[in-house]
Amino acid sequence: MGTFIVCIITLLGLYNSFVKRNLNILPYICAFLIALIFLANNTPILKNTTDIMRLVSPTLGEVFRFPFTKFITLFALSYSLIFGYGLMYISNKIKHKFVLSLIVLFTIIGMSYPAFGGNFISSFLRVNIPNEYKQMFGYFESQEENGRVAFLPAHTFWNWQ
Repeated sequence: MGTFIVCIITLLGLYNSFVKRNLNILPYICAFLIALIFLANNTPILKNTTDIMRLVSPTLGEVFRFPFTKFITLFALSYSLIFGYGLMYISNKIKHKFVLSLIVLFTIIGMSYPAFGGNFISSFLRVNIPNEYKQMFGYFESQEENGRVAFLPAHTFWNWQ
C-alpha cells in the first residue's frame, strides 16, 4: 500500500510538471526516464529497446550487463525529486498540511518497517551456524591460558608453521 501511495504522488509530480511546463524539473524527468529504461530492462516493451541497443553496439551491451549498479543512484535521486515535487503540489491543494505530513511519515515508516525486522536477507538464504562452531568458541573460552590458536601474520602462504 505504501509503495502505491509513493508511486501515485510521484505520478502527480510528473503530471504537474508537464501541465505547468516547469523547465527546472525537466532534466530530472529526463534522468528518471533514462534510468527507468535501463532498470526496467526485462519488462515487455523496454526489453525490446534495450535488446536493440545491445545489438547495435556490443560495447554498450557489455557495459550495461548489470545496469542496476550504474543507474540506481540516478533513479533514486530523480525519483525522490519528482516525489518531492508531487508532495509540493498536494501540499498546495490541501489546507491541513499536518495531516499530509502524517500520511507521508506513516507511509515511509510502513515501507521501511521490514528492514527493521531483520528482513535484509531472505529466510530461504539464511544459514544456521553449526553447533560445532559454537562448541569451539566455548572450548577456547574455558581455557585458562590466553594462548594463540595461530601465529599471525603467517610468513608463508603455503602452509601453517
